[in-house]
Amino acid sequence: MHNKTTKTDLINWGNTNEWLILSLLIFIAGLIAKLPFIFNIDPEWFYPRNIGSIIFPILISYISWRNKANLYDWGRFMILALIPIIYLNLLPGGDESHTFFLAFTHALILFISIYGYVFIGGNWKTNNKRISFLHYCGDLVVLSGLILISGGLFTVTTLGLFEMIGFEVEDFYFENFAVWGLPAIPLLASFLILNNSNIVSKISPIIAKIFTPLVFIILLVFSIAANFSDKDVFADRELLLLFNLIILLLWH
Repeated sequence: MHNKTTKTDLINWGNTNEWLILSLLIFIAGLIAKLPFIFNIDPEWFYPRNIGSIIFPILISYISWRNKANLYDWGRFMILALIPIIYLNLLPGGDESHTFFLAFTHALILFISIYGYVFIGGNWKTNNKRISFLHYCGDLVVLSGLILISGGLFTVTTLGLFEMIGFEVEDFYFENFAVWGLPAIPLLASFLILNNSNIVSKISPIIAKIFTPLVFIILLVFSIAANFSDKDVFADRELLLLFNLIILLLWH
C-alpha cells in the first residue's frame, strides 16, 4: 500500500512564525482600512487617498522580514512610503481632478518602485533580480484577482443566503469582513507565491483551501440564524436547493 500525493499536499503553507507575522500585518492593514468607520471619516474621501497606505506598507514589511532586513533599513523604507501617503492626504481638491489623478498615479509608481527595491534586496543592477520581480508581479496580479473573484462569489452567496431568511447583513458584512479581508488579499497572495514555485498550476487547491473553512463557518452561522427567522426554511425550495448546492461544493 502506498500513500497518494495530491496537488494540495505539494502546497507550502509556511511555518508558524510566518503565519504570526502575516496575522499581525493583516490586522494592521485591516485596522487602517477600518479608520473611516472608527473616526467617522468619509469613506469616499479616505479610500482613494489611502489605498497605497493600506497595501504597500504591509507588503514592504513582509518582504523586509523575509529578506531579514534590519530595523534601520525597514524604517527608511517606511519613511519613503509615508511621503506619498502624506502628500495625497494633504492634497486639496476632489478625487476627480486632474491634479489628484496625476498625484495618485505618481504615488503608485513610487510605491511600486520602493517595493521593488525592497523585493530585490537593493540589488537593482542584477538582471535576474529585476526579472524575478516582474515575474512575481505578474503572478501577484493573477492570484490576487482569482482570490478576489472567489471572494466576490463567496460574498454574493453569503448575502443571498441570509437575505432569503429575512436578515439584512450587508452593512455589517462589509464593515467587518470585507474591510478586513480585502487588504489581506495581496499579502496572502505574496505569501503563497514566495513559498510556492509554479504557483499557477496550484491555484485550484489553493482557492479551495482558503475558502472551504470560510464557507463552513458561514453555513454554521446561517444554520443557527435560520432558527430565529420568521420564514419556514424547510418550505423554501430555492433556499434548500442553494443550501444543498453549497454543501455539495464544499464536500468536493
